[in-house]
Amino acid sequence: MYKILVVDDESLIRQGIIAQLSFLGYEFEGIFEADTGKSAIQIAETAKPDIVITDIAMPEMDGLSFVEEAKALKKNTKFILLSGYAEFAYAKKAISLGISEYLLKPVSVSNLKESLDKVITELKNEKIIKDVSIHKGILSR
Repeated sequence: MYKILVVDDESLIRQGIIAQLSFLGYEFEGIFEADTGKSAIQIAETAKPDIVITDIAMPEMDGLSFVEEAKALKKNTKFILLSGYAEFAYAKKAISLGISEYLLKPVSVSNLKESLDKVITELKNEKIIKDVSIHKGILSR
C-alpha cells in the first residue's frame, strides 16, 4: 500500500482528484492533502508519501520548489505535476527534477489513471530491485 499526497491551492481541484482516485478504485494506505507547497512540506516530513500529485502555480511556494525540497525527505517519492499551462519552461524544469509525469489541467480520469499506473509500476519495480539487492547481499556473505 502506498501513501499519496495531493497538493493544490484550489480545494475543488484537490477534492476532484481525490474523488477520481476513489472512482478508479485505487486504495492507498493514506491520502493526504495540502493547499500550499509550504504546508505540503510539513505533511511530507511526517507522512513520507510515496506518490505526490502537485500543482505548479501555488502561493507561498510553487510546485517546482516544493518538489526540490520534498525529494530530500524521501528519495524514491514519485511526483506527478499538474499545470494549467503548456509551458515549456515548466516542463523542462520538471524533467531536470526527475518528475514522473506532467499533466495539464483539467486532468481527465484516463490521464490520471495512466499516470498513477505508471508511477505505481515504478515503485513496485524499485522495491523488487531493492529486495533482490538485499537478498544477493545476504547470500554473498
